[in-house]
Amino acid sequence: MRNFIIFCFAFLSFNLNAQEIDKTFYLLGAVDNYSGRNYELKNSDYEGYVLKVNKDETNKIKKLQEVSGLKFSNFNSETLANWVSLNSDSYEKEINQFYSFSKTKGAENYNGKLNRDKVLKGTKNQLLSYLLGSFLIHGNIKTNRR
Repeated sequence: MRNFIIFCFAFLSFNLNAQEIDKTFYLLGAVDNYSGRNYELKNSDYEGYVLKVNKDETNKIKKLQEVSGLKFSNFNSETLANWVSLNSDSYEKEINQFYSFSKTKGAENYNGKLNRDKVLKGTKNQLLSYLLGSFLIHGNIKTNRR
């Protein structure tokens, strides 16, 4: 299994070195979709919101900034003091197009569910960019050391 994961990662790296990473699909892959994508109205911290990363994960922050050309910023909220956000009005609009939003009852925000069909219509390069972004944030390589 370990060899398969390393092979897949090497394959993706090789293919993407020869091609340019699609920034929108890369960031879309990096977005946390565990409980949907929240779109909060009237909250200045979320203007142009793309994604958030824990401040301690400096390698992820550097790679996301390198690929996207964007810079992370601190949240104004004390509850999010350990997190930094990546904001861009243009990327937010592009990424939100891949979600179906519905209003949350009793709140001023919307919850979006990823529309897989829209993602799967991407080109091979876009899908590889999506997988690379997802692996950066959510993936890991486990090694068995004896």
